Amino acid sequence: MTITEILIKAGADTLLGMGTVFAMLILISLVIYLFKFISKEESPIDAEPKKEEVQTGKGENEQLIAVIMAAIEAFNKDKSDMGQDGGYIGYMVKSVKRRR
Repeated sequence: MTITEILIKAGADTLLGMGTVFAMLILISLVIYLFKFISKEESPIDAEPKKEEVQTGKGENEQLIAVIMAAIEAFNKDKSDMGQDGGYIGYMVKSVKRRR
């Protein structure tokens, strides 16, 4: 086999492989496109009415702050609580904002 024949065969194999991959990608895209036409029944979970969000009162915020402070204290339990001057390094949570 000459180099020209080898290059022609390699080019044909490359085109065949790339063509197969391209055809499969088109087929997958078509299947994904057809998904929107499939009728979907409503599941019982979707049928439930959405619960209204309950706004937390001041008492609940105070409980949340207490839990956060207890978690911080437990985290820092093994660390030294003394500052450079020998005084206690305290902390105070002033406000907590909830994020969605």
